[in-house]
Amino acid sequence: MPTRISPPQAAKLSGARATTKQLPPPPPGPTQVMRKISTDGGTQVTGQRLHVGTPRIGKHVTVIVEDSILSILHNGIELRAFARTTTKPIRHYTSGGTARNS
Repeated sequence: MPTRISPPQAAKLSGARATTKQLPPPPPGPTQVMRKISTDGGTQVTGQRLHVGTPRIGKHVTVIVEDSILSILHNGIELRAFARTTTKPIRHYTSGGTARNS
């Protein structure tokens, strides 16, 4: 959500301060996100629809996001691997609420 105040207004805020250094780079290696399998047996990560099957409806899974592969794990067991077809960033790291393997 864009801010509604201009940079000069932001500088006048009480306790506001300018950044002095850049943010650290993201950690190397794959990123893990949590997702819940929907009623059609699938989920979505980085704008890409992933289908794992109806027997896992309602289960929470871990998706390992790498540069070219998306791997879906449930209770530490790899269920499926998909070729990554998008370069969109990850927008949500959990699937709303407390994600548990069930």
